[in-house]
Amino acid sequence: MSVRRVIVFYSLICLFNSCIDATDVKVGVFIHAPLVQQVTNTSPPTGPTIDYITAMIREMGFSPVISVLPYQRVMSGLKSGEIDMTLEIGKLAERETFLYFSDKPVHHMKPSLTFLASNELTTIHSIDDLRGMKIGYLVSAFKANFFDNAPSDIIFDLINSDTWVRQNLEKLLAGRIDAAFDQNAVSYLDEAKKLGVAHKIKTISLPGEGTEGYVVFSKKSTNGKILLDAFNKVAATGKYDENKMIDDYMNR
Repeated sequence: MSVRRVIVFYSLICLFNSCIDATDVKVGVFIHAPLVQQVTNTSPPTGPTIDYITAMIREMGFSPVISVLPYQRVMSGLKSGEIDMTLEIGKLAERETFLYFSDKPVHHMKPSLTFLASNELTTIHSIDDLRGMKIGYLVSAFKANFFDNAPSDIIFDLINSDTWVRQNLEKLLAGRIDAAFDQNAVSYLDEAKKLGVAHKIKTISLPGEGTEGYVVFSKKSTNGKILLDAFNKVAATGKYDENKMIDDYMNR
């Protein structure tokens, strides 16, 4: 075979492989049970959020490659373009500098606090109901607007771990924190059911309409805008509903 034919042959192989690679979508997710779960560090993630985004990406004509990473790694990967997309992200002006947001939110989150069942609170009316409390949450994660200008005696005890929901639940049961916060009302309840301690806790929603979670795409990704447009097109059909998939999971 001549040198020229060899060059052409390998060029075609490289072009073919690049086309195959271009169909892969790198999705970064962080453990957030029950929405995103993982049995072991090496097992594939499961949960209604994984089912939703997998179905959407395949409908878009791409192949999802899902990686479980710490929350901060997901965000840094989106900034650099190492990760193409993720989901259930609240819209902030700072995030819009490096992310494309889907036309519409895909998940309506109800920010909530989980307390020991023995706590006297039954409803949260204002930030003053939480004065003097230590609240467990996740490092760098979005907090509800309810906590804007919170008094200094309300302290967030932040951790950075894939098992942060379980750790915060254990800290709550041990009396090391007064409450555990999350953007949705189901994570701590689901974890407590798994541990057989659901009767020991209660979850109270914060005042307000909640937080809207979007699917987002990296502006540094070479396919970011293409994926955004494809996603919006499929989402407009209404074929897949993440909120319903989460409700179906919780009602099983």
